[in-house]
Amino acid sequence: MNPTARFELNDEPRPLNGGETGSKARRELRNHRMNILLANPYELDDTGGVTLIVRMLGDHLLQSGDHPVYLIPGENNNSPYEKVGAVPVYRANLRPPFIPGHALRSRISFLLFYLPTCWKLARLLRRERIEIVNVHYFGRCWTYFLFLKRLLNFRLVISVHGSDVLGSEGPQNLRWLERKSRRLDCMLFCSEAFRREVLPGESSLNQRSVVVLNGIELDGLTVRSDAASSVNSIVCVAHLREHKGQDVLLRAFHQIAEEFPGLTLHFVGAGPYAPVLESLTRELNLNGRVRYLGNLPRPEALREIASARIFCLPSRREPFGLVLLEAMAFGVPVVATRVGGIPEIIRSGVDGLLVEPNSPSQLAETLRRILRDPSLSQKLVREAKVRVESHFGVARFFSDYRQMFQNLINLQDDRSTRAI
Repeated sequence: MNPTARFELNDEPRPLNGGETGSKARRELRNHRMNILLANPYELDDTGGVTLIVRMLGDHLLQSGDHPVYLIPGENNNSPYEKVGAVPVYRANLRPPFIPGHALRSRISFLLFYLPTCWKLARLLRRERIEIVNVHYFGRCWTYFLFLKRLLNFRLVISVHGSDVLGSEGPQNLRWLERKSRRLDCMLFCSEAFRREVLPGESSLNQRSVVVLNGIELDGLTVRSDAASSVNSIVCVAHLREHKGQDVLLRAFHQIAEEFPGLTLHFVGAGPYAPVLESLTRELNLNGRVRYLGNLPRPEALREIASARIFCLPSRREPFGLVLLEAMAFGVPVVATRVGGIPEIIRSGVDGLLVEPNSPSQLAETLRRILRDPSLSQKLVREAKVRVESHFGVARFFSDYRQMFQNLINLQDDRSTRAI
């Protein structure tokens, strides 16, 4: 595969002996009903972007006539005792091989339960006749599947989302995947910039990497009228972590707060950076102008975005930025940083405005431009709606994902047929 291509796993299976028979076989392969295990590290009611992607995949695989199955952390169960959106849910207690601060205990626990856990996962894969395991947000608790690849006939796809390969454990996770790269069929990224940031040119994982840009469900995300913006607020929805850059937004807001006395700043999300941000809010004398709303149920978070005057994502790194699509679909002007996959979503000056990261003054001036110029705001909103509908709807996203799954099965089945 060419590692620079955006979506690459689209090679047709090679012709079989006897042209007409080969064509028929390829049609049958393409129409194959797929059994796919979607492994998610969070509960399925989690409001984060990873779970949103997993749930969209599960729902649309089911609608397309495929057989999706969810796997999430928890106590082992030998049969799905619950369903989410008609998709069966299994739980497994997947112990990682190493836990910082508990090195000896975690290693002993891992070794004691490794084979029983593999056996239970193997039973699940056989019972549901799983052909593809799609792991989301890679952590070493998922390494059981790398072992099972040696025993069972399935395709392994790992979808990385950000901190799993860029965070504190990212280097270790990548080294692990490099060592086991031959057992990996596909490593999927949500933007080209994210792939380039994670994989050096000499990485063995490049040959197995694919980019599928994220998408969103547009139903229900209707463009608001001007009257719908009843809250004079700048809204940021993101985990409260240093790499999300909320401190930069606070400093930028401080620079424009006096000029726009009715304007407020709302943070939706929670995380370890909250005490730092709250302390900075007091230091800047912004008490009463800044609201920390914590984690909100998804409908409430969407309402907060829809009612905003501006949506801002000031990240220092951002593999994609799914929430930007939601703000654009709602008709909220968007300001974000020129990092990661964000420029693959937003064309600065056309459907949003981009600034450099770590620049409170530049961010303040950009926010000021939108607040002062309603015609600019309307232009950005109009173009953003077209952009989301034409490039980032769930139909395109799911089509790309499903095609990647299907091609993996086609290539595997075609090799098996040629071997016979």
